[in-house]
Amino acid sequence: MVRWESTAAFRARLDAVALQYAERIAQGRQIFIYLESPCNPHGNVLDVPGICRLAHERGLTVICDATVATPFLQPTLRRAEITERPDFVIHSYTKDLSGSGNTTAGVVIARTERMFMPKGATVRCAGHDGVEREYRWDETMFWNVYYVKGAFLDSDKAFEVLSGMRTVELRILAKCINTIVLAQVLAQHPMINVHCSAVPGHANAKLREQLMTLGLPAPLFTIDFERGAPGGVASVAIS
Repeated sequence: MVRWESTAAFRARLDAVALQYAERIAQGRQIFIYLESPCNPHGNVLDVPGICRLAHERGLTVICDATVATPFLQPTLRRAEITERPDFVIHSYTKDLSGSGNTTAGVVIARTERMFMPKGATVRCAGHDGVEREYRWDETMFWNVYYVKGAFLDSDKAFEVLSGMRTVELRILAKCINTIVLAQVLAQHPMINVHCSAVPGHANAKLREQLMTLGLPAPLFTIDFERGAPGGVASVAIS
């Protein structure tokens, strides 16, 4: 697992992987790009649009886990350029979307031709890379995963999720404000290192300002005590 915070680092790593597995790729195997942004545990924001653009130039599929940010804080699917959007976005319903933790569930979001088609149907259309291709019904998420494995929410879980999502914006805003205050206060202590893009001068601040709603930080960061006596690393999740 490699964390890419810049398109340059991603391109270099992708070139290395393509070279390392050239024989398998020539035999028909595929590279899938799986990324998490903001990252757990530091809350660093990746250049998701830039990574998607480079991946799609090579015809690769991008899967983005955006659980920490939620669709409100990091609207990855609202980019004007389709090549800058992930092919699939996944979220945990258990965490901030429902807010209560009373249900165990998740969601996958993608374009219709990747999610569902009637049995036996096919469709030709351009993908995120702009290349037209044929999509088959049995390759969709519904038939290939949900129908086979039964991954559907029951009514009680669906109710919990829908109820919680009504307040997600208010809850996330409060958590982000608490993150800014707590991270900056802790950063004033001479014996504490704070790894959070909300701290002035942090290396990840520029991407956070560019890509997150209102430039807000993820409600997640870490601290350590390397400046003082030996100690461990603590992850701070704001709730």
